[in-house]
Amino acid sequence: MVKLDHICLIVEDMDAAIDHYCKLLEVDRKDIYYEPDYRETGADLMKVAFIPAGEGKVELIQPLKPDGAMAKVFAKRGEGLHHECFTVEPKKFHQFFKGLKQKGFKVLDEEPREDVGHPGIPYTWIHPRGGTHGLLVEIMPHLHWLEEDKKGKGKKK
Repeated sequence: MVKLDHICLIVEDMDAAIDHYCKLLEVDRKDIYYEPDYRETGADLMKVAFIPAGEGKVELIQPLKPDGAMAKVFAKRGEGLHHECFTVEPKKFHQFFKGLKQKGFKVLDEEPREDVGHPGIPYTWIHPRGGTHGLLVEIMPHLHWLEEDKKGKGKKK
């Protein structure tokens, strides 16, 4: 079964965005999962936080490298929605991945990428003009073990 895992927003000020979404979603800061102080993904650098939202999450990304890919997206479009992420059962991920092209989706990868923050975890992207009505879509396996690991790992600021 395919599940909505999170929506991702690019923000200018992580602390202000966290304050806003904690108020809106009635979430305590201690329940937020923060990536380490920053996430380095190839040529990019950013702050990342996940805020629980019912059965899903809101991911916030603040670009830190002025010439990085996320900063370029931010400069072009400003704050707002970057992507949505759906998950599939881990044992079915590769089969699901192969089926995307057969279903007519424009997948950005010939083979799944490997998550920088979690080596060995595959994921892929569907192009915004590749059958998703203008929205970048991330597909990854549902990480039951990671969800349990993240509980209570937020840091207070």
